[in-house]
Amino acid sequence: YLIKNDKAFVCHMTGEQIKENKKLKKDQKPSPWRNRPIEESLFEFDRMRRGFYGEGEATLRLKMDIRHDNPNMWDIVAYRIIYKEHPHSGDKWCVYPTYDFTHCIIDSLEDI
Repeated sequence: YLIKNDKAFVCHMTGEQIKENKKLKKDQKPSPWRNRPIEESLFEFDRMRRGFYGEGEATLRLKMDIRHDNPNMWDIVAYRIIYKEHPHSGDKWCVYPTYDFTHCIIDSLEDI
């Protein structure tokens, strides 16, 4: 849904590159992959899900407002690759949501 509605994109910046870019605050540059075609992000997300990338090589980031005063509103990482067996689903998945992404959903579900 997020990718199909142009609200998210697959990004290949490393965590360190994202961190360094965010230090620039409002002068940060958008990810070079932010405006990739929707079909390309869908293809790349499928590759993430099927294990074509190593940990840290690709993430799904939300298209937010990189010029906002609040850094929490900048393009956050929503999903990342982790090759670790999950206690419930085993090794079926290697793409997991981040705390930053799930925290706001849980707050909403709990009427916080």
